[in-house]
Amino acid sequence: MDKIKRTAWDLAAAEFFDSAIESKGLTNKAIERMSDGRMGYNRVRDIRMGLRGPMRLSELITLCTILQISPTETLKKIIARAADEIKAAESVSPAGERLPVVGVGEGPTTDSQAGDDLIDRIAAHPEDYDVAANRDPNKTLEAETPRD
Repeated sequence: MDKIKRTAWDLAAAEFFDSAIESKGLTNKAIERMSDGRMGYNRVRDIRMGLRGPMRLSELITLCTILQISPTETLKKIIARAADEIKAAESVSPAGERLPVVGVGEGPTTDSQAGDDLIDRIAAHPEDYDVAANRDPNKTLEAETPRD
């Protein structure tokens, strides 16, 4: 069982890349070959299926490069898709009040603004967004997994 709780952001990224890879007619094996060893078949499969750890920033950029799509526009689309999911997941209290999804704070007023804000934060502090790989309990196993 996967112990990592996936967020709307993670699921939106998985759906986006699964759709983008499929629309280009590529397979997981083709993506593995085109990544020059940066991503293995199993990792591509896991990203597309929303399994294991969420996608790292380096993987997002690698996939964007392979698919010849803009990482900036991709992030905006993922953020917009996730925002739609979050809005749809809002619950209603027994008193009929709308309650926001837990963990989602107040933020920018538009999806475009949310995307721009996130991109600016990543650009200003990239070290904050590359730490997840260091905490991945499977990082050693994934590093030792043969690429062929």
